[in-house]
Amino acid sequence: MQTPAMHCAGLVRLDTPTGVVDIDRHALPKAAASVFFSSGAAITTFPAEVKRIAAGGAVMLVAGASSSRTPAIARAIEALRDAVSPASIYMLQGVSDAGVIARGVKLALDYDITTVAMIGGGTTIDVGKAIAALARQPDSAPTSESVLRFTLGELTIDPGASLSWCAMPTTTGTGSESTWNSVLEEGEVKLSLKGVPPASLIVTDPDLLEGLDPRPRNVAAADALSQALETVCSGHTSEPGVELAICAVNHLSYGIRTMDTDPGVSRRHLAWGSLLMGVAFAHGRLGLPHALSHYCLKYGLSHGNMVGALTGSGLRVQSRDAGVRARLERLAQAVNVQDCVAWAEALVSGLFSAVGLPATLAEAGLTTADFEWIVPREMELAPQIGVPPRLATPDELMEALEGSR
Repeated sequence: MQTPAMHCAGLVRLDTPTGVVDIDRHALPKAAASVFFSSGAAITTFPAEVKRIAAGGAVMLVAGASSSRTPAIARAIEALRDAVSPASIYMLQGVSDAGVIARGVKLALDYDITTVAMIGGGTTIDVGKAIAALARQPDSAPTSESVLRFTLGELTIDPGASLSWCAMPTTTGTGSESTWNSVLEEGEVKLSLKGVPPASLIVTDPDLLEGLDPRPRNVAAADALSQALETVCSGHTSEPGVELAICAVNHLSYGIRTMDTDPGVSRRHLAWGSLLMGVAFAHGRLGLPHALSHYCLKYGLSHGNMVGALTGSGLRVQSRDAGVRARLERLAQAVNVQDCVAWAEALVSGLFSAVGLPATLAEAGLTTADFEWIVPREMELAPQIGVPPRLATPDELMEALEGSR
């Protein structure tokens, strides 16, 4: 099992002594302004860079109430507080809905915030960047109704009116630090706030992954792997994005396979692979596994668990397209396997089985009747597959759901 290099096709390269991630911004124009990757960066680089970006303005810290008690994350938060003395600290309880974002927007206005700094997982970063995007919008107000108007497309984000935001992820999985949307949970459905401008700063420190419980660690790894695979297969993904997503799959799979044998190496490759995946996803779109998971909460599944359960079946349906097959063949060569969909399905199944989670929708108790409820609702969101992209059919959605058995 060959260790993958910490660079990708001339697109992204890690300068190990400084931790600076060099990105070809002509090929990847939606990447964050500054990106760093190194052990210890949570204590040194992140506080210093947030202070530089804030330039004396008021900073809001957004963090997870539970994760902030983890020793490594607690030290990172303390280092940031020592460096910039945040004017407001917003601790989250693991939920990202319109009300949570509206309260954050009010805090940002009350304290005249200029920079939002996030330390946490996908939910924390989604909330923080939504606050940064909405706080100074001309038509925005610190209410749930106003937030939902942006998610429904009734109002549009003006990037020039957004606050600066800086993100330091503490899990792998979502790539939220790099993407242009923010995910909200409203009842039993997930919604997206779209048009969020790129981060001013991303800092990834693999040391923050140490001590994660096996279940969320494995779910996050499965989610990240699926997102990388779906980005490879999307006709919306630019050619540089495809190359970067293939590199991400290589690192994520290496991190998954070394979880038990070399945890330190595993964390480094999972964190690097997740960073690459996020940048790739910012230059593309996802596919059927994510398109069919908006109602995961209705069935008692985490988002990552439902996505992982659909990875094999969803990509199998997509692979009927000749353009998708060609990309999957490139991926198979890169990871040295015959059938990369079956290979990925086995990796995800192993991650879930190891921690007692259902590896398929059938194991989770979903039936054909559930699938018949899901399909028309997901069709309303116009899921697209293929290279070039086209609208997926109801039959294809049903086949992907039924295939998770």
